[in-house]
Amino acid sequence: ALVLPPDYAATPPPAGTAGTTGIGNEADVLEAMFGGPAARPLAESDVLAKAGRADLGIRSTVSDPLTPTVNKGTTTVDIIRSPEGNNPGVTAGVGG
Repeated sequence: ALVLPPDYAATPPPAGTAGTTGIGNEADVLEAMFGGPAARPLAESDVLAKAGRADLGIRSTVSDPLTPTVNKGTTTVDIIRSPEGNNPGVTAGVGG
């Protein structure tokens, strides 16, 4: 294999300017790295179509007290607050 040493005479581009890679924007970079968007499974496309688009500003209003939510009790909080560790006597499961 041929290995070329780095060009120590090269300098980075000035801040705020584009590099010399020939790749113009983020979409071009993603295309070069991942080959473009992957086809979505039919089930995923169907769910997304039925869900519709989120309202603008949804992240700002999600904790609005008038927004109906499901009360899941303290289970999720208890899980998050539980200490980390590998105790073989402790197991977790879903369902009855």
